[in-house]
Amino acid sequence: MSFARKKILVVDDSTSTIMFMEIVLKRMGFDVCSAPNGLEGLKRVQREAPDLLILDLSMPVMDGRAMLKKLKENNGSAHLPVVIASVEESEETLKEMDQLGTSAYLKKPIDLDNLHAVIEEALFSPFRPGRRCLRSPYFEQVILRSGGVSRQFRAESLSERGIFIQTEEPLEPGTPVKVTFSLGKEGLLALTGAVIYQKTSQEGLSTKPPGMAIEFDDIPNYAVPPLKAFIEKLLAGDVTESRGRVKPGARTDEKDPPDAKPAGRVIAPPKAVR
Repeated sequence: MSFARKKILVVDDSTSTIMFMEIVLKRMGFDVCSAPNGLEGLKRVQREAPDLLILDLSMPVMDGRAMLKKLKENNGSAHLPVVIASVEESEETLKEMDQLGTSAYLKKPIDLDNLHAVIEEALFSPFRPGRRCLRSPYFEQVILRSGGVSRQFRAESLSERGIFIQTEEPLEPGTPVKVTFSLGKEGLLALTGAVIYQKTSQEGLSTKPPGMAIEFDDIPNYAVPPLKAFIEKLLAGDVTESRGRVKPGARTDEKDPPDAKPAGRVIAPPKAVR
């Protein structure tokens, strides 16, 4: 159920954009490399063999158009999926990029949801139907209830559709569970679901720790917006493209003490209006 980490090359002359993309893409689970112009980008393609290129159009030395044409002329790189990220948005530019065989076009400033969507489309659609949900590292304590027994575990990642929990003794796939976890200031969210796969410590090919993946059942409508907003905040809430840096004192991947428990009010359905 695991996929090898994909590598994304970002070619942009903006230092802030490079830093923003590196932080967000790494949190999404990708390896990232970068270059400040098309000429250096071509060298990176040869050296790093990326799975996807995110390319700016307006750059010094060699712009995005020139780099893209060079890539398409080379049999070794012609197949590389390319996503354009630019402030240019004229119909002429969009048509030109389409003719050059780009996979997608992102307008700056880059929207997180759109970024995730085009990456999933470019990298994974040929191998699996549908789009993966937005996912982020999530090193927090959660409460798992199964078979009438509640236990505390540490999570490893959180998505719009599920959660991965670290444990040396994962439950069997198909086991129904209820997970209570924190959405920060929004409070606690309790969702039902089932174990969909387990990873043991013997599976050495993955960097993911031993544990189990849980897929949530149909999430109540009232819980969808705060869950999605929280995941987006985990991915990019402490960094902006304009600044391109993590805000001082912001969390990255530090973990709570082992005895910490999720705390706060429980997110519940809105009360009916009488």
